[in-house]
Amino acid sequence: VLAEEPGDGPSFAERARWEQRVRAGRSERITVTVQVWLDQAGKPWRPGDLIACELPRTTGSMLIASVKLTRGDNATITT
Repeated sequence: VLAEEPGDGPSFAERARWEQRVRAGRSERITVTVQVWLDQAGKPWRPGDLIACELPRTTGSMLIASVKLTRGDNATITT
């Protein structure tokens, strides 16, 4: 990663920690399908929202990157 401007050691260390967290977050993606269009608060699922996950593969907060709402004959589904 090339720095946008000159800086000292602490600012570069902070940038490195930020890059590490962002890249780690982007590397772990899952796709989840639920049979409702609304979350527990009654609001639609929205990109950018943080949600708590307790799944076999992932536990903790995750960011919703995209939402696909589908209505079928017998169900409403959010992916």
